[in-house]
Amino acid sequence: TLSRDGHLWWPDGSHQSLRVDKVVRVDGDEPHLSCLHRITNSGTRPIAAWWGVEWNLKLESDEGEQRRLTILPAGGEHPLEARLDPVAAAGLELVDDGLGIAVTLTADASPHWTSFGVHTLSQSEGGVDAIYQGTCVVVLRRVELAPGAVLEANLDLRVRT
Repeated sequence: TLSRDGHLWWPDGSHQSLRVDKVVRVDGDEPHLSCLHRITNSGTRPIAAWWGVEWNLKLESDEGEQRRLTILPAGGEHPLEARLDPVAAAGLELVDDGLGIAVTLTADASPHWTSFGVHTLSQSEGGVDAIYQGTCVVVLRRVELAPGAVLEANLDLRVRT
């Protein structure tokens, strides 16, 4: 369990207490990681905000192999390198056919998902090159908590070959 007592800052410069606990579980029988997030409004004011969790994944086979992201349960396909505008869905699947691997990310309560390619820039004689380094997936959830209230949200990552 990882815990953090922090603050939520308001536009007027004031802040209030907020606690975030993350319980990480790894299934020893299969490639499965589960993260239970518990957000507690330990302050005196109600909270209405967006909360996001970021996953950075590196799937990269040889040039020319197909890498794609699919919106679950049955959505469109997008290149891993491309930006995905926020979409409400049960999850995302990242597939790399060259590596023969698929990573499935799911969450309870159908949050919004967005993703974008992570690139480094390299200057050479030929100009500036953007080099794909991986994909950042962000899970977004609207949080509305009264003082003392708790939100629990579970995120799962499964790998299959």
